[in-house]
Amino acid sequence: MRILMVFLALLTISFSNQAQETYPPKKPQTSIGFELQGYPTGLISAARTELLFNNANAINIRIGYNWLNHRDVGKHQMEKGGGVGFSIGYRRYFENEGLKGFFVGVRSDLWFNKVDWKDFKGDKSLLISGTSNVIVVQPTIEAGYKVKFADNLLSFEPNIAFGYEWNAKTKGNITYADQTVNYREEIFETGEGIIFLLGFSFMVHLGK
Repeated sequence: MRILMVFLALLTISFSNQAQETYPPKKPQTSIGFELQGYPTGLISAARTELLFNNANAINIRIGYNWLNHRDVGKHQMEKGGGVGFSIGYRRYFENEGLKGFFVGVRSDLWFNKVDWKDFKGDKSLLISGTSNVIVVQPTIEAGYKVKFADNLLSFEPNIAFGYEWNAKTKGNITYADQTVNYREEIFETGEGIIFLLGFSFMVHLGK
């Protein structure tokens, strides 16, 4: 997470200065649309808005829902659920005409997930199950390409992202436990770690 913060600071300082020298000033404008991102254990669907404050730099905000199915790759043998959340990010565009073409950026998400989980005995009968409420912090580095069309009114933006899922706060309750089970608070932990995402955005530009 510290590396991402340093990366964001360097992008903001160096690229913003360069943008003012390379591209002519441009009035701030806003885009709105939707975004889908898939990763090996889930799917994110969100409404997104982007503030373009010159010909090279943009701040974007999104609000959405994160569906997750960790299957047996989390802390339990089955983890499934989801939750609402939001994110804020920064992008730097590189086309000479500005605000299109290749871009890189950073983003940080905050998700409020509810996860139902189960563990099983060797004979596949239920050993223990529960529900965890998890606050997830998800910083990522992203890259993509913005294609504008319809006289620059619309854009399509495929993207890739790489980062880390960190469970900042976890609490929960047991819904079933075999009488032989002894458990500690750690039982409520769910899967976290490195994350890789593929996605796209479709945006409508409110000003040219």
